[in-house]
Amino acid sequence: MNKDKNTICPLPFVHPFFDVRGWFTACCNANAWDYDSDEHVSKMTAQEWFYGEKMMQLRDDLKNGVRNPMCQECWKREDENLDSPRLGAIREWSDRSKVKTEVDYDNPRPTYFDLKPSNHCNLACIFCGPSASDKIIKVSESLPVNQVPNTWNQYKETKDFYNTKKTFDPEVLEYIKDNIKDIQVLKFTGGEPFLNDQINEILKLVAEHNPEVYIVITTNGTVIKKEFYPVLQKLKNTRIKFSIDGVEDIYNYVRWSSKWNTFSKKIDNTMKSLPNIKFNINCLVTSMNVEQLPKIRNWFKEQKSKYSNLQFITFDPGLNPDNGYYSIRIYDKETLEKLQAFLTSEFNNYDAKDYTCDNSLILILNKIKYILEHNTYDVKLHSDLLLEMQKQNNIRNINFFEIAMPITKQFFTKIRNEQ
Repeated sequence: MNKDKNTICPLPFVHPFFDVRGWFTACCNANAWDYDSDEHVSKMTAQEWFYGEKMMQLRDDLKNGVRNPMCQECWKREDENLDSPRLGAIREWSDRSKVKTEVDYDNPRPTYFDLKPSNHCNLACIFCGPSASDKIIKVSESLPVNQVPNTWNQYKETKDFYNTKKTFDPEVLEYIKDNIKDIQVLKFTGGEPFLNDQINEILKLVAEHNPEVYIVITTNGTVIKKEFYPVLQKLKNTRIKFSIDGVEDIYNYVRWSSKWNTFSKKIDNTMKSLPNIKFNINCLVTSMNVEQLPKIRNWFKEQKSKYSNLQFITFDPGLNPDNGYYSIRIYDKETLEKLQAFLTSEFNNYDAKDYTCDNSLILILNKIKYILEHNTYDVKLHSDLLLEMQKQNNIRNINFFEIAMPITKQFFTKIRNEQ
C-alpha cells in the first residue's frame, strides 16, 4: 500500500478512542467538542465508531496526503516546527521493542486502546478541568460562585453529565478480554488511573495472559500503592509516565494538593521498588513553569543518575487551549524575548541527539520563536488572568506572585501595575 509520509498516522488504523466524557474522537489530541453528540458511547460502541464512515474517511485521507481536519492539532504543531503526536506515534509503532507487529494499513483492526474510564482524581491541577478531575468538582462546590476559576466553571454541568450519561463502553473490556493475545498497546490515563478499579482489572488480566503487551500508564504518581506492585512486577513491557510540571514551590502550586517533598520521596521509592518498569517524566509547558525548565531538567538528570529504569523527560508545548490563561502566549513581546534569551543561554550546550531531555527543550525555543515571528502572543487576557490567578491563589493558599521566578514575576508585577 502506498501511504503519504506527510500525513500518515498509525493510530486511526489500530485505535478506537473515546475521551473521559465518552465522546469518540480520532485520538486523545482531537477535540471531541467538534463532533456530533451522537458520537458518544451512550449511542454507539467503539467497534461501530472504528468501522464507521468518519474513521473510514479519515484513514483514506491520511493515506492519500489529505490533511483531515480531525487531526488539526498535529497539523498545527508541525506547521510550527514542533513535534506532534502523529510523529510520536510513527516512532512508537516503528519500535519493535515496544510494538511487536507492523500496522496493517490495508486491514485496520483494533489492537490499541487508550482508556480514560473515569474522571476520579485526587488532585486539582491548575490547567485541568472538572471533566478530568472530580476533585475539581468537589472544590468548586465548596466555593462561592464568584470564586470558582473560569477554567473550572463547568463543574455543575460536568457533575450532572456524569450522573446521567454513560461515559465508558463496557464492550471495550469484553473486547480486550476476548482478544488479549492480539492486543498490542494499552494506555491508561484519567482522571488518575491508579484510583480506577477497571484499569486494575485489565492490568491483572494482561499480567496473567499476555504480559508482553506494551503498556503506558500516565499518572500523577501520588497513589501507586504497594498492593499494585505484584501485578506491575509481572508485566514485561510497561512504562509509567509521571506528570510533573514543576519542582518545589511551583510543583506545589500547579499540582495542588500534592506536596513536592512527599511526592519526590514517593516516586523515588516507586522507581526503586519496580526495577522491571521503565519510567518517564512528562512536563506540560505553561506560563507557570516555562522559566523553571532548566531547573526541572537538572532535577531529572540527577534522578536519572540514580535510577537506571528512568528513561527520559518530555517537555510538551501542547497545552490545550493554546490561547488560554496558562499558555506562554499570554506573555507580552518583551517578556517572551527575555524568556527566549534566558532559555537560549541555559540550553546553549544541548545535544540535539539526546532524546532523554534536551531535544524537546529546543522545541520550546522553536515555539517561542514562532510566537514572536508571527505576533501570536495574546495580551487581551491580562486583566482576566490576574483575577483567575487570585482565585487559584485563594484555593491553594499559595501566592503564585511570590513564588514565581524572576522574569515571570516581573511580568505579573508589570500587568498588575497597569490595571
